[in-house]
Amino acid sequence: MKKLLIILTAGTFFLQANAQIKTTVRNQKRNDRESQLTTRTFTVGEAEFDMKTLFWKDKNEVVNSIGCKFGNHPRNGGWDRWNFLRLHYKEKNKTVNILQECESVGVAVFSADGTPAADLSFPVTPEAQAQIRIMAFQSHPNWLFLRIRCPQVPGLTPTFLQLTAYPGGAAALKERERSVATRENVYDLTGQSASFTPQSGAFALFNRFASQEYGNLAVFNPEDFPRIEIFTAAAQVLIRFYLKENVREICLAIGSFSKVSADDFLPRFLNEESGSVLEFLKNVKWDTPVDAAGIKEKINFIRHEMKKQNADYPQFGKLEQQAEKAIAESDLVLFSQTEAELDTIRKELVRKGLEAFK
Repeated sequence: MKKLLIILTAGTFFLQANAQIKTTVRNQKRNDRESQLTTRTFTVGEAEFDMKTLFWKDKNEVVNSIGCKFGNHPRNGGWDRWNFLRLHYKEKNKTVNILQECESVGVAVFSADGTPAADLSFPVTPEAQAQIRIMAFQSHPNWLFLRIRCPQVPGLTPTFLQLTAYPGGAAALKERERSVATRENVYDLTGQSASFTPQSGAFALFNRFASQEYGNLAVFNPEDFPRIEIFTAAAQVLIRFYLKENVREICLAIGSFSKVSADDFLPRFLNEESGSVLEFLKNVKWDTPVDAAGIKEKINFIRHEMKKQNADYPQFGKLEQQAEKAIAESDLVLFSQTEAELDTIRKELVRKGLEAFK
């Protein structure tokens, strides 16, 4: 198995294999409130993502958002480049986006047998984390494949996954009317929402009277969602995939079309292409094995040197447990964090051993 290079930057652990994460930190002040905005930008295939964490210093609050630049749409159109994905849980009489206030969000970018991929890890509680895996296959260059793992959180119930898009542009054009088409129906979103139980596994967002050659696409297993609701807010189109009770994993594919006639494209997509994409989605091998042998070798080396040098690292036992968990769950974010911490201990033991040898 090809080993992945582990790099630590700006307090964030990530895997890199022909991929990069660019981290920028900016201090801001608004209405006498000071904040710090950390943006981690990375690519998966043809898509660019911005993982943003806004820290409000006065209240010690964190606000996360995930932007996705995907689809060649004008005027900042396509999937929402500011905050395209939210995972809502029900808490008593309200719903909360559990991704929004998580601290220490992990980002791993890697190649899985030549397929560009990324993992996002959101620690909702110390014991539970939401995980998002994004993959871009060469066989389907116009699509992104997503897997969202929903954690069990006491007192909270998974309710819906929300995606946001701006088909054809983020500007609010008066003449433009938003619509959504499935194989079975076409819904006008002007001043109203579309709510339906999916029968076929795809829909297309498109426009009338303006931006007609642009739209957004989604493919999914219709059995996974009891209801889908789609509505507009200004220029936004918001899509809510309502979740089954006790759901633990959501898989779907997102794409777009541009510079083609919607009248020509939609029948072909809904009746032909969407079926082949759905079949591919159902057979995606999501889990990527980590380098279990390599990390176990490091653990054994550290254990041997600790005994030889009579050294004590209180965190070593916890790191062993983390490594076992990362291997069992193929958790690349946890794996990279654990391996980087083990490397720190290993290097220190090697340095002390060389000094003693002198």
